Amino acid sequence: MSTITEYVKLLIEGEDLSFEQATSLLDVIFEGDVPEAQIAAFLTAMRVKRPTAPEVAGLAKSLRSHAVKVESDIENLVDVVGTGGAVVKTFNVSTAAALVAFALVIGVAGLTIGLKGAVKAKNEALQQAAKVEAINEFLNSMLSSPDPSKDGREVKVIDILDNARKKIGESFKDKQEIEASVRYTLGKTYEAIGVYEKSVAEYEEALDIQKRILGLDHPDTLNAMNSLSAVFIRLGKYAEAESILQEAISKLKQVLGAEHQQTIISMHNLGIVYYYQGKYEEAEFMGRETLEIRKRVLGEDHPATIFSLENLAIALSGQKKREEAEKVYEEAKEKAARIFGSNHPNTLRIMHNLACELNHLKKFQESESLFRETLEKQKEVFGPDHPDTIITMANLADLLNNMARFVEAEVLSREALEKEKKVFGADHPLTKFTKEVLDKALEESGRKY
Repeated sequence: MSTITEYVKLLIEGEDLSFEQATSLLDVIFEGDVPEAQIAAFLTAMRVKRPTAPEVAGLAKSLRSHAVKVESDIENLVDVVGTGGAVVKTFNVSTAAALVAFALVIGVAGLTIGLKGAVKAKNEALQQAAKVEAINEFLNSMLSSPDPSKDGREVKVIDILDNARKKIGESFKDKQEIEASVRYTLGKTYEAIGVYEKSVAEYEEALDIQKRILGLDHPDTLNAMNSLSAVFIRLGKYAEAESILQEAISKLKQVLGAEHQQTIISMHNLGIVYYYQGKYEEAEFMGRETLEIRKRVLGEDHPATIFSLENLAIALSGQKKREEAEKVYEEAKEKAARIFGSNHPNTLRIMHNLACELNHLKKFQESESLFRETLEKQKEVFGPDHPDTIITMANLADLLNNMARFVEAEVLSREALEKEKKVFGADHPLTKFTKEVLDKALEESGRKY
């Protein structure tokens, strides 16, 4: 089965999907393993290319096969409430609404997908329908604006996102809650393709609106705070991430409870921040706390429990508890491959981290083998210029230095460094790390810049 990345690549290149490929693509999305940002990239690429009849038919087949009929006395009802941080094997109905409403104009009368809870009131449903209609109108306008007959087939997804970004404020000046939803979606999409500064800008705009309109205690506001903190972590802005997460966790405990999964997600991320700040004992404490709760509430093999295992391993590594960290990483890797699949981004991230730990333990042959396996899969799944791919390249170069293979380390670190400067900027800790790796390779080999 092809990945959604491969399907999107075909669509961006102007290729049409077969009936079977279109059906398979949406089946994969319904399994719940595809990030919403990748789904947005697919929808955008499909809109630019213009869907064919076999594509529409294939997508319709999958949509009908996964639909669940819901009995209700309310006519034309569609629930657009998201699943709120679901990790795996659940499908966010807001994605289904997007597919029906603005991407392919596919609909199945009388059906809703994954209706979450009982319907509280008819007027609430009508408000949600109006919200979807407004978003539909805006996205249709943005996604259909590039004309292939005039602009050619080389319209990039990021160009469409940038165009939409410029027009959001004017389009929703009297509908700010909808504006916040659209900006949040753009933020997620920018984050997924590695354009972090623009992701931050959209998250911050969405969060500002949500705080004013919904209030700081609203789950949507708190979810946006967590998303913003995640991008701050990627940008190396750890103080900003820590401040947001501490505020969010305090509110989440009050609003949702100490053991609610959204609360635990924010605690998990705060543990990562502590690690990057060198607060390893705090990171280990947070890792053990979230792991204990998730094992008890969700079970040993739940995806979120695997994330906590990984987080604990990171904290142990920071304290140089290498053997224990390796053991926890191995457990997380085995479970991730079994639950997510061997090529899933979560599995690849754990593989990368384990390879780093093996490097620290001077198990160089094992480390190199795992690094190269991870890098090959990341290039296939993410592409050669994705931040995760670049970071693996830099760490593999560091390993090659440790193995005294300095010429190979130089070539790889040069490539990684140039890409990191573009993605992260020259002052990012990862960029500085790769610069040190390159400097060492040059010094040891007696070569110059």
